[in-house]
Amino acid sequence: MLTLLLILYIRRYGRNQGAVSFLNLVSDFIHRRGRHLIIFLLLFLSLTVTMQGQRIQRTYQAMHNGKEVGEMVFTQEASNNIVNYNLVSSIAATMLFRITVQSNEEASFENESLVQSSIHRKVNGQVKLNHAISRQKDGYFIQKKSSAEKLNLPEISFNILKLYAQEPFRIREVFSDSYSRMISISQVAADCYAIRLPNGTTCRYYYKDGICTRMVTEGSLYTISFNLK
Repeated sequence: MLTLLLILYIRRYGRNQGAVSFLNLVSDFIHRRGRHLIIFLLLFLSLTVTMQGQRIQRTYQAMHNGKEVGEMVFTQEASNNIVNYNLVSSIAATMLFRITVQSNEEASFENESLVQSSIHRKVNGQVKLNHAISRQKDGYFIQKKSSAEKLNLPEISFNILKLYAQEPFRIREVFSDSYSRMISISQVAADCYAIRLPNGTTCRYYYKDGICTRMVTEGSLYTISFNLK
């Protein structure tokens, strides 16, 4: 683009310059058009940053008793009015016994409304969760293997996966894909929010400048902290 502007300028003014050298033409072009070029470059860079900012990825280090036991990767991708979230985690830790957990969660929101989500989780190699949820004309449905069941739920605007994308200001409930139900959430400290799952596990989410920097999950026999790298 810059080269094209320079060529056009030389064609327009070069005929009348006679002995003016090519370098003088270039210098004059920059002097005349410098401010416009700066504005153009700033706009171009701004557009480039915006396009790159459509995809966000954050990696969290899993810690248990001071030792690294795995990691969790959160990805957010936006296109027009659709936002996709993905959370992949892998944990291998020794509590009372050796336990490994692999999990893959996905969710898609359109105009801030959940349209579909899925969760697949293995514990010690055995599938514990594997279902998908979709929004249809008459509500939300959960698909398990070959059967589908309607869920008695209002429109879902916030789920647990979304907690990794933004701080839940003024949010009272979030949807849990694991339990297929709404879960209460409360602010327990500055930049810290907590949920209590039906199995008794408490999860606390910590934020800095609106970004989730840490998540701590506490069960009856363990505490695992996921820290943003």
